[in-house]
Amino acid sequence: MKEMELGQLVDFCIEYNRVHGYDTDPQTGEKKEKVTVRKATQADMDTMWG
Repeated sequence: MKEMELGQLVDFCIEYNRVHGYDTDPQTGEKKEKVTVRKATQADMDTMWG
């Protein structure tokens, strides 16, 4: 860690916390919900813009 730059150290901490399940909101301490993302389909586009 002595040879890491500040940005690398922050990235390391974030990744470590993500991998080990420490995905809590820093302000409330509540566990965050996992968000799933999918690509929009043509049906989604038609629904959105008619």
